Amino acid sequence: MLTTGERLDALITDNDKTKPEVADALQISRMQLYKWRNDKAEMTIDKLRAICEYFQVSADYLLGLPPDLNWPRIEKN
Repeated sequence: MLTTGERLDALITDNDKTKPEVADALQISRMQLYKWRNDKAEMTIDKLRAICEYFQVSADYLLGLPPDLNWPRIEKN
């Protein structure tokens, strides 16, 4: 099962975003994004919502609920 950080990292990669671009869009520091991606810190509800809106995913997906939920990763051409 993927962690929240691993799911966030996959969203960044699958959507061809850069980490600085995501940090700027979410109005957070790059260090904060690093901490989330590496499961070193938890995000607030407001930031969870912002991430979900930015990537157009549910909070359930990002949090791994239910545990067997699988993201349909975007196929790269």
